[in-house]
Formats: sequence, C-alpha cells, structure tokens
Amino acid sequence: MSSERRVPARPRVKQIPGVVDATPGASEPGFDPSGYIDFANLTIAVALAAITVITFVLAVGAVVGLRTLNEARRDRDALRAELVEAARRRWELDDRLRAFEQESERIVLAAHLYNEGQSAYIEADYDRAVTYYQQALEIQPGNGRIRVRLARSYINKGLNRLAEAILEAADPVDADSAGTWRALATAYRYEAPDRAMDHIKKAIRADESSYESWDYLGLLLRDQGRWDESLQAHRTAMSLAPMEPTSLFFAALMALRVGETAESKTLLVEAVKCVQLKRRTGQMKRAWADVIEWAHEYSRGTVSSRAKALRIAKQMPQYSEARNRQAVLGHMEFYLVAGGENPSEDLCLRAFRPPDPEESPA
Repeated sequence: MSSERRVPARPRVKQIPGVVDATPGASEPGFDPSGYIDFANLTIAVALAAITVITFVLAVGAVVGLRTLNEARRDRDALRAELVEAARRRWELDDRLRAFEQESERIVLAAHLYNEGQSAYIEADYDRAVTYYQQALEIQPGNGRIRVRLARSYINKGLNRLAEAILEAADPVDADSAGTWRALATAYRYEAPDRAMDHIKKAIRADESSYESWDYLGLLLRDQGRWDESLQAHRTAMSLAPMEPTSLFFAALMALRVGETAESKTLLVEAVKCVQLKRRTGQMKRAWADVIEWAHEYSRGTVSSRAKALRIAKQMPQYSEARNRQAVLGHMEFYLVAGGENPSEDLCLRAFRPPDPEESPA
C-alpha cells in the first residue's frame, strides 16, 4: 500500500457575471464594477418609465375628474332650475284650481238663481222673478240670457224704461242676441212700432231658427193689418216648433181673419192639446194657457162651451197683469172681430177688461 495521501477535489463555484474568480489559482485577478453600473442604470430607467406612466395616468385622472366635477355642478344647477320651475308650475296650477272652484261655485249659484227666477216667471210672479234675475246678473253680468229674462220681467210689469236700460247695456253680436232684440221689440211694440219692427228683424237675422222671433214678427205684421204676411210668419214658427201652443194659437187667429175658419178650429184643437201637455209639466204660464182654452171653447159655439169660455174669462184677471194683460186682451178682441163678433157687447171681454174709471159710480 502506498503511503501517499489523496487530496480531495475542490468544488466548482458558479461564475457570477461581472465578478472575477478570486480563488487562488484563477486566471483573472480581483473585482469588476462595470457590471453593477449597467444594472443600476437599467433599474433607474425602468423606475423613470414607471414614474412617467403613473404621472400621465394621474394627470389624465385629474383632467377627467375636473370635467366630471364641472358636469356635476352643471347637472346640479339644471336640477335646481327644474325644481324651481316645477314649484312655479305647481303654484300656478293651484291658483288655477282655486279660481276654477270659485268660478264653478259662482256658475252653480247663478244657475240656481236663474232657475228660481224662471219658476217665478212662469207663475207670473214678476216681482220675485226680478229679484232672482237681478241676483243672478250680479254674479254673471255678461250673461245675455239672464239679462233678457230680467228685461222681460220688467216689461211684464209695465216698466219699459228699466227694460230698455237693461237691454241696451248688452252687446248683442251673435245668435245668442236674438232674445235681446226680440225683447226690445216687445218693449217698443205699442210705443214705437217701427222701432219694434227693426228690432224683430234683427232678431231673425241673428237666429233664423227661433220660432219666438217669427211669431213676434207675425204679431207686428198683424198690428199693421198685413194679414197674409202675418199668417205666413206664424206658419214658419209652426214649422220650427210644431208642438208650441202659442204658435198654433196665433196662426189660428190669422186663419180665422183671412176666412180659413175650418183651419182655425183645427189649429185651436191642436193648441189646446199642447196646452194640456205643458200644464202637466209646468212649462206654460197660466194666462196664455187660459186664453188659448178660452178661444177654443168660444169657437165651438155651443151654449155650454160659451158658458165655459165666460168662466175662463172671469178668472183670468186674477193673474194677468200689466203688458201681459194688454197682450191677452188684444188677442181676445182680435179673435172676436175676426169671427164677426162685436167686442164691446161680448160678455167675456166685459168680464176680463177692468172697469173704466169714468163709468164707475161716483
């Protein structure tokens, strides 16, 4: 056996870039710093790039954030303006609703007063009718229908001046004004026939479908002795309102005057039927209903019918007043003359006509 001892092999060390093996026996001497400088430069470059990117991102974020903030402020201001506008509209709507409620109450009250006046007018209680119509007109001063009814109530009380003042304050410009012109014609019928004729023609021009205007034209033509024209006017009224008893009655009077006796009696029969229907519904004044029934009973010519006609004539003065009374008396006289009777000797007219003060005992 050899006495020599084996020396173990030295382990290999991994070479690091930039570092020289300093192990005894290595070929390159000492440490090389250039490798560390390159590595540091690379690290710095990467850091600078990262900082640049982060700075850019922050800058973009700041710009976007500033724009978003401005938009938020604008949205806030717009929303605030919309809220203010919504509040203003709500206040306006509340004001309109309150005004509408108040106006509705006024309309309902005026309608109630008008209907009460109509009831009083039909009952020939013109004082009460005037009171209700005046109150209704105070609530609705521009209501032409109320104004006309008030004027007619004055006319029926014989207060033509008041009626004219009420009507002349109106502004008749359309079909609703027909009643105004017709009421003026009524007021002027006996005092100024020419003016009355002008007014009724205006009423017809304003509303050609009004049977009342055609009937009143017929009465004015009758006053002038224009019989055929009067009958034609009443026939026009009948065509517009076939169930209106006054139109049938006026036409019956004129038919008798022109010699159409059979037609006159037929028209009176139809008029009485319509009167009975309207009596049941309370749509006709008693004075006009009674004078139509009086003419019908008188036209029959029997003893019993003449006696009934006399009873009707005796009760009519109780509720016929002023201009209404004058008109009823005029129809009765015209009917008697048209039928060949002497009005001065007729018992019915004596019962209806008030006594002459000069003939009354001292």
